[in-house]
Amino acid sequence: MKDANLLLNAKQINLKIQRLSNEAAERYYNSKSLYVFGIEGQGYKLAERIVEEVKPLIQIPIYLNKINIDKVYPIESVKISDKIINEIKNKDVLLIDDVLNSGRTLFYAMQVFVEIPIRSLRVLVLVNRGHQQFPVYSDFVGMTLSTTYQNHIEADLNNKTSSQVILYHK
Repeated sequence: MKDANLLLNAKQINLKIQRLSNEAAERYYNSKSLYVFGIEGQGYKLAERIVEEVKPLIQIPIYLNKINIDKVYPIESVKISDKIINEIKNKDVLLIDDVLNSGRTLFYAMQVFVEIPIRSLRVLVLVNRGHQQFPVYSDFVGMTLSTTYQNHIEADLNNKTSSQVILYHK
């Protein structure tokens, strides 16, 4: 059986999302538009909440998209439509995930943007564990936490009033 510790409760998560949204709004204030891509699952849930908070802060079009990725076999599993590829040319892109562990998922998610001439690509995560084995770094971070490789962090962002981030010890 795993031991678990509550890292962030719903109120703390909401405050971090507000801060991250303010930082993102400040960064993209002068942009013409913003394309937000959430990694499927909790990363997309976080992206939905960030977009909801950022929209009233800046008066630019914001487009929310989902990135589907096979997290077990991520190589060449990420696909986005040709329509989106044409839309994001020379635009700002914000890639969002809930937890940055090794950087593997975000690294492969970023590969889809390599051949597209975009204006900027930035990364936002709620929790950064600092175990990057891939060259992925976050521009916006809700919380940085030093953990062991045996630890596991799980975010549940499905409901604003019961959201939580849990640290599991093996």
